[in-house]
Amino acid sequence: MAQDGEDGSNEPGPARAWWEHPGRPTPYLLWGLIWCHCGTPMVPADRLGGSGPPERFYRCDAGCGRPPVPAGRLEGEVFGAVVTAALDHAPRWTLRRWRTWSAGRRSDPDRRRDLIRSWVHRVVASDGQPPLLLWADYAVASS
Repeated sequence: MAQDGEDGSNEPGPARAWWEHPGRPTPYLLWGLIWCHCGTPMVPADRLGGSGPPERFYRCDAGCGRPPVPAGRLEGEVFGAVVTAALDHAPRWTLRRWRTWSAGRRSDPDRRRDLIRSWVHRVVASDGQPPLLLWADYAVASS
């Protein structure tokens, strides 16, 4: 039986990337929702640097020439916008309650991904510009 881990176990080692292990959750929250300004879907791109973990980016799948967008910053902006919209639409929730909810879920990207996907239909991004959020129909209709 092949062993993946550096210590001889079947657990993935720390240097292993998410794409080397099918079925393992992806760290990219916006994959499938994010589009480039040129109209092409953006895909995940990891940049390996030194001995640390790879840096996460989204890049245009068509190669239009726009620079890759840092994933962490973009995901944080989109998540913040979704939380703000949710607070506007759910007056019973307070900002403190949302902060408690999101702080408790930071280790669970699947929950954040589900929240984003329930509010946002598409994200259009380009490096250096704020993301354009195309909201789901019910979010727009209830504003």
